[in-house]
Amino acid sequence: MKKMKTTKKVFMIVAVACIVAVIATATAIRKIASTDKLGEAISLGNQYLSEMNYDMAIRSYTEALAINPVDKNALHGLAKSYAGAGETEKAKDIYRNELSETTDIIILEDYTDLLEQEKDYIDLIIELDKLIELEDDDKYYDKKEQIITQLLSQHDRHDYSESGTLAISLAGGAVNTRGSNMLGQLGTETALRDTRVSENFTPVAFPATPAKVYAWPNITAVIDDNGSVWMTGNNRASQRGDGMAEIMPDGQWTQVTGVSGIVKLAGTSTTTFALDGMGRVWYTGEGYGETWTDTWRLYDTQSRYLDIECNNGTLSMLTADGRLFTREIWTTYSSQDYELGTDAVMFSQDDYHVWLDSDGIIYTDYYGMDFPQRWKISEDSDLMRPDMTVRDIAFVYTNGTALYILDDAGTLHRISDGRAAPITTVSGVQSIYSCRGKCVVLTESGYALLDANGNIV
Repeated sequence: MKKMKTTKKVFMIVAVACIVAVIATATAIRKIASTDKLGEAISLGNQYLSEMNYDMAIRSYTEALAINPVDKNALHGLAKSYAGAGETEKAKDIYRNELSETTDIIILEDYTDLLEQEKDYIDLIIELDKLIELEDDDKYYDKKEQIITQLLSQHDRHDYSESGTLAISLAGGAVNTRGSNMLGQLGTETALRDTRVSENFTPVAFPATPAKVYAWPNITAVIDDNGSVWMTGNNRASQRGDGMAEIMPDGQWTQVTGVSGIVKLAGTSTTTFALDGMGRVWYTGEGYGETWTDTWRLYDTQSRYLDIECNNGTLSMLTADGRLFTREIWTTYSSQDYELGTDAVMFSQDDYHVWLDSDGIIYTDYYGMDFPQRWKISEDSDLMRPDMTVRDIAFVYTNGTALYILDDAGTLHRISDGRAAPITTVSGVQSIYSCRGKCVVLTESGYALLDANGNIV
């Protein structure tokens, strides 16, 4: 009897093993069949993609993803097919979402090519940083430098600047200054101890070839055509980065040492900031969390920047990856950066900020601005998406409120009181920027100044 029970147990074990083997075999066969179908769909998609038959390629890759929704090759092929078919947003969605964690160099390179084609420069810089982290290859560094240089080209001209009664302009290759010269900020010894205000601009004997001009309290500055900086006026807090000056400056232009290749300047009465052609921000003087520094120092050794502005003791900075920061400049303690936007491509500051994101939406931290209803995303939205391609913006707040937009066709528009209207008094507009309650309009023949009402002043 005992022998019969043992035999039955052995039989049952063998039977169960046979069933398990059959199930495993069937499962393996199904997996093989599924894998074969996946491979066939991807292979067919690759063939259609090489033949630029994008519709059929999309169909094949979609069939492959129905079998395995996370297959990297199928997702990559589908993204390239969408891009080839002109459906670039669908392609970017795949790269941004399903393939966002990939470390595949080929996939990342294809994505950067698409971003460059679409001129999505902010996202392009982010992806190039990923490639740099994965492979320390010079070609990625070179591409990043090229894109940053291209974005910095918006600072190619800066023909006018003012601060209070002090103003400086560039016309006909000559530097012109106007205002108080108590600290020699007009670049001349004349009336060095006088607060006299001249009525007209007068040319200054500038020792180099001027390219851009700037002014802030008691200081004027010029960037020459080599990217070198020249300054005159107050240097009591080492605003030039070469040590504190005598009690009374001599009213002469001095070439700044310690920084080079500068594309833009900004400053307060105690601190100077310089943006160089590599997207780095330098600073010197008082009010940056230190008692004072008499040499130029890097603001941030990691980030790259596309724009800087100073207004009434506030510094604003736009990073190459689209983050817009602002901070107050204090002399007694270190203030903190405050992040306004995370996807900005340009901004304008005049006490308050206005910025444009990569989706063409305009934001502001001035909540009293009245946007045209027809430009709103929806009736209950505070966001504005202009029905035009925005090339440049300038926000005027100090002496009235208006937003100026330069479109891709070179037409200048003024937005105020819920209405938008083109400005026809100036033509051939190349770029615009805000300057103490005015919109500086740069044209082929020079510059014009517009107030908040759209009048030339």
